[in-house]
Amino acid sequence: TIAKTSLSFVFVYIYELLNQIGVQSAEEGFYALKNFWEAYGEVDAKINNYVRLWLNDYVVYNNLNKSLLDDLSYGDFNDAALVLLNYKSHNPGDAFEALNFLSSYDMKNSRFYKQYPDDVKDVLYCVFFKLSGYYDKKNKKSLCEKFFGKIYPNPYSMFKSAVFCHPKKHEDVMYEINDICKYTCQNGVWSCERFYCYKGKIQKIGALLKTVDFLMRREYGFKSTMKTTEITKILQDIIVTEIEKYREDKRKATLPKIEIDVTKLQDIRDSSFETQNKLIIEDPE
Repeated sequence: TIAKTSLSFVFVYIYELLNQIGVQSAEEGFYALKNFWEAYGEVDAKINNYVRLWLNDYVVYNNLNKSLLDDLSYGDFNDAALVLLNYKSHNPGDAFEALNFLSSYDMKNSRFYKQYPDDVKDVLYCVFFKLSGYYDKKNKKSLCEKFFGKIYPNPYSMFKSAVFCHPKKHEDVMYEINDICKYTCQNGVWSCERFYCYKGKIQKIGALLKTVDFLMRREYGFKSTMKTTEITKILQDIIVTEIEKYREDKRKATLPKIEIDVTKLQDIRDSSFETQNKLIIEDPE
């Protein structure tokens, strides 16, 4: 059983595991630290943020399989940004959750969204798709760069705030976690390449969601209107076009489907020919 004790003792034990004291391999040390964190974190949450970060560093530093990081997701800015960066491989629901998580405007509180959640998700996804294509074609930077800024390297301190001994200079290595996070070690010096912008709610994404909400209400004739900021013509044209296209596709989907079984056409011809012969009478002399 795990009992709460002095944090000093707890951190000493954690430092020992970080330095692989008492374990036979780096992977064994990872699981020992992770299991201890999950157990003691329930008793004292003060260790949570420290150990989560150190486990991430432990995997990178020891070049372990990055699948070990799957359970360490923060569910934060990087996760949402990664979904938008790879939006083509995600569904409208995933893209909506990512956009709304980052947005300064909470679409989930919208009365229109509550009535038409699927419509909003599908239209917003199509709008994001079109806008991304527009920025890729017309601008030097992508839509994600407009929202998040550029990815660039910064000096990185492994096991920050922990007592860790580097027994020898680490070999040169590049460890890529995903498209927006990569660690590099050169001559024993670490750097981390990722987004280094403000990690709070993003006003530009909020303006996009609010504009979609405003125009969808207008196009749907929704009884409750709302105010919005000035809309650029290109943005308005893209959103209105996608709304109209979505509604038309939805209308067509409700029309009854007429299916013709071509395998029965010959039977119909034969039957018609037989009926025709029965109706023909000889002309009188």
